[in-house]
Amino acid sequence: MKKPHRPERDREIFTVLRAIKGRKSSEVAKSTYVTAQTIQNWRTGKTRYPQHHTLAAVARTAGLKYALVEIDEEGVKNGRESRIGA
Repeated sequence: MKKPHRPERDREIFTVLRAIKGRKSSEVAKSTYVTAQTIQNWRTGKTRYPQHHTLAAVARTAGLKYALVEIDEEGVKNGRESRIGA
């Protein structure tokens, strides 16, 4: 079964990868429960859609806040769509 294209997730992972650029995967892994192999899979594109909790954990080590925020028809945030920011 083919995975759906989710460009919003691509932006999220690229933001996190840019934030940890220059750091070794093993160094990032030591400060979180995410394995170095998982981070390496993100970097090589082997894993395109990481799990929310692993992305959030690595984002925290880079000083970013990752949260799910839902935006309704009027643009009101209610708590479900993902956003990354400092």
